Amino acid sequence: MRFECLKMTNQLSAEKTAQIRYTLKHPLKADFNLMKNVDAELITFAKNLQKQCRGSIGLELDRPDQEIRILGLRAESRISNFPLVRPLKLDTSALLKRQGFIEMIYEDLHHQKIPMERIGESHLDLLVAFYLTTEALVLVECGAYSVSKTINTITLNKSAAYERALYAGWFCGMMNQMSKRADLLENLKVVQEAGNRGLPVLAFCGQRPELIDRLTDSQLDKALSLNVRFVHRLEPVAQQAFEIVYERARVATILQLLWVESQQRHPHARQLPRPVANLSPALLVQLRIPYFVWKEMTELSAYKPQHDKLFDPLGSDMYRLGDLSLEQVMLQYCSTALQTVHSHYGKWFEEEYLYTLINDEIPTSRYRVFEGGKAKGSSQEKFDVDLIIEDVEADRLFFCQVKYRHRANLPFFRSEWDEFFFGNIFSKGIAQLKGFEARFGDDKVIDLVKTRTGRRDITADYLRRRTSLLFVHNLNAFDFSRYDGIQFYEWNTLRNLLRRQIGQTYREENVRRTVTYKERVPLEDMEKAMAYLRDQLVSQPGTLDMDSEWRVFSRAKFQLAWQPVHTPSRRWMTRPKRLVIPFD
Repeated sequence: MRFECLKMTNQLSAEKTAQIRYTLKHPLKADFNLMKNVDAELITFAKNLQKQCRGSIGLELDRPDQEIRILGLRAESRISNFPLVRPLKLDTSALLKRQGFIEMIYEDLHHQKIPMERIGESHLDLLVAFYLTTEALVLVECGAYSVSKTINTITLNKSAAYERALYAGWFCGMMNQMSKRADLLENLKVVQEAGNRGLPVLAFCGQRPELIDRLTDSQLDKALSLNVRFVHRLEPVAQQAFEIVYERARVATILQLLWVESQQRHPHARQLPRPVANLSPALLVQLRIPYFVWKEMTELSAYKPQHDKLFDPLGSDMYRLGDLSLEQVMLQYCSTALQTVHSHYGKWFEEEYLYTLINDEIPTSRYRVFEGGKAKGSSQEKFDVDLIIEDVEADRLFFCQVKYRHRANLPFFRSEWDEFFFGNIFSKGIAQLKGFEARFGDDKVIDLVKTRTGRRDITADYLRRRTSLLFVHNLNAFDFSRYDGIQFYEWNTLRNLLRRQIGQTYREENVRRTVTYKERVPLEDMEKAMAYLRDQLVSQPGTLDMDSEWRVFSRAKFQLAWQPVHTPSRRWMTRPKRLVIPFD
């Protein structure tokens, strides 16, 4: 479920939009009878599955009209290689998709005060199938999917418009995948250097604790847009809270290094065993981890459900590690400190950080950056723009609205969905940009742009022809998106595009290099920007074949097989049925 779904729901009535949003937010409570565009057989299937799921977790006493047995869920893609059709299994991608639904289930059960440990594997399969079905039905209701049927198979097909929109989401995911691989390679360098010296990675980092500092700095900047070079400019209370965040981020960095080291030891394992580490007080001192920080995180971990634990103590300073990313650790173990940092950092990020960093890091011969401005008054008179970026080579101005994610507190895409679509950040930022655009003919706006840029040739006609609107944010999930003429860029992506550089990872060589673009990237046109980046990336030897990757992704399908459970009143065996859902 991606950003493009909201675009479609905004074309529906307010009542229908509210219903769709509620269904996504509360699938176990949703009323599927309100869906008017969905086939009746699908509605019946979803209602029975919902009631059975509610019964499996103790929320429903009545049995469904027809119990359902989930026979299997798999994902594959059929790629045409004339004259053959070659099926490809998407095991890894399917697992990640399944894990995403499991995380949503964790969240919903947590709100119901139901421990996840009570849910058996068969019940979990039932819940995953229900959440997948719910998402699919929402897309049918929105018009993104159409339905075709045979006797025992219901197939959902993407509309052409939705498939075009999904390309941006897929491209964003590919760029994010390369970024994560680059991070992995940075950790791998440290692990390999330790191995070359004949040392475990923790012993090596105990001798060189500055390596952990470097990795932590980079991760905080990328994952949470917290740049350590600028923290000294914050209020003292925010600086103190940041110290807590930073100390715990260093712990997360160390745990990630241990996972990479374990992966090096078990390169062919189908399921990587959870590493066991000896973390004695003496080693913690060498690693510059205050003992009270370690004790606090150990106590916090003890009260977390198994899937959110940092580690399990085994006695004698031995710990079995959990599998959490740095961002998950930050959101799960630093929420109070992060709220304090964000309450000061968000406004500063929007008004000062980007302006400062672009000035520091972007070649001024190509781009110039200026402070924005705002005007108060009636709804027709007020406007707000945070930054103005001038593309000197193209003679174009970009008016930017900057928003910082600071309220989302769960490591799931749904928290980002909540922040943008149920809160006011998304709608407010768009209104501010569109309000500014609507006043291009006003003297007050023209004078502001002239004053900020120092250009006397600014006219209403110039603003209408030679300007673009950018929404700059710090959410990977909404990178490379577009809405109502506004281009959405995650901050790190925009920074790389302005630099005309991006870190590229090479599969065969297991190294990371920097690709420099020779030409200007057209920020004002998302499709052209993606096409240009794609051409630059695929021209490098050893990189991903993005055309093939897209063909696999765009043709991939989930196949959910189920069978009504035999009842005494129906003595014959009912044939299994299938629901085929696009893998998006």
